[in-house]
Amino acid sequence: MKKTILTFVIIILFGMTVYANATILNKENYKVNFPPSLPDAPTGDSLLKVGYFYLFSTCAIDPNADKVQYQFDWDSTGFHDYSHWTEFFPSGQLVSFSHSWNASGVYVLKVQVKDEYGEISSWSNGLTVKVNYENQRRNIMLTGFWEPTSQMVARFSTNSYVNPDSWQGENWENLGYDIYSFVAKEYYNNNGTWEWRYQQIWDEFWDIANQLHPIAIIGFGQGAKANTWNIENKAINWNKWYLDDDGKQPSPNPPDDTVWPCYIRFSTLPIWQIEKAVNNQTSIKAKVNVLGTPGFYFCGYLAYLEQWYQAQHSDADDEFLCKAAGWIHVNKSIDLEDCIEATNITIKCTVEKIKKATNVRESSLGRLSSNIKIVNQNLNNLQKTHNINQQKFNLIFFQILNDKAKY
Repeated sequence: MKKTILTFVIIILFGMTVYANATILNKENYKVNFPPSLPDAPTGDSLLKVGYFYLFSTCAIDPNADKVQYQFDWDSTGFHDYSHWTEFFPSGQLVSFSHSWNASGVYVLKVQVKDEYGEISSWSNGLTVKVNYENQRRNIMLTGFWEPTSQMVARFSTNSYVNPDSWQGENWENLGYDIYSFVAKEYYNNNGTWEWRYQQIWDEFWDIANQLHPIAIIGFGQGAKANTWNIENKAINWNKWYLDDDGKQPSPNPPDDTVWPCYIRFSTLPIWQIEKAVNNQTSIKAKVNVLGTPGFYFCGYLAYLEQWYQAQHSDADDEFLCKAAGWIHVNKSIDLEDCIEATNITIKCTVEKIKKATNVRESSLGRLSSNIKIVNQNLNNLQKTHNINQQKFNLIFFQILNDKAKY
């Protein structure tokens, strides 16, 4: 009887052990493994140069939270250029990888992922990139602040609220440049770009410029002098401004901490050619403002940012070379159609300058760039020597203009 009971207990224990092991095996070793989800389409710059490395980012989620590795097809248009599988990354982590192309052309980038157990996703949607953008159309950026400037450049906006008609900037006048405009929100029920706040202008400007990589920037703002197309010769890194709608000064202030307060950046637009062409071809009075400034308000602020961007991308070998930037004040008494015509003239003069510079040999550009750097350094030293006087001038000039119309 005891042997029977003992045998029965052993059988029960053995059965429980087998059941427990089978349960563990089923849960741990025989779980259902799903393939990773479709990865995000790669993101990154779309206008590229031959031989330069660019970063592209993507992300994928694995339903089982397994680690995943990535493989790119850098040319999915038919020839295929597959990368090696990368190391493993946590599911859902944003990852970035670099690549360069040795030949110009249009390429479509795609990516797929594989989990730890070999399950592979489908290929992502593609990102189209154009390599050797100097053989493609480049971008020109226009900005408008207060009437009539916002209205006269609205046709170049891709914002359907600002420009309900079709965008007119694609390969404008068959000159080989795409033109984009960004305008003050006030005149478009807050559906434009610039707000009446320094910090928003700062954030939006750098975001736009770093995506657009403009080869030229032309800024426009409302001017006080009747019937004038006032071409500003300079913009200044002021450290004292009119207060914005929030009652604040810019932040940071002065905006450019790479130089001292009151530092002058001169316009790189073809200012004298614009003056002559507008005077000859329209009834508007165009004049270069040699001694004055764009002011202490939003026009002066945005003008400085635009000319500062150009200075940052002025070297001939810069990946995103910007060849011209400057500011023009336009009086609101000028008929809108006349403003549009003068805008066209201004763009054409700027394009002419860009093309002339492009035709200069690279060696000449290198020497010119070197000479400009020397001249700028000398100017920097001179300005530094007279910095205290400029500070005094800043405060005096601000006080004089304080009761005048704000730009």
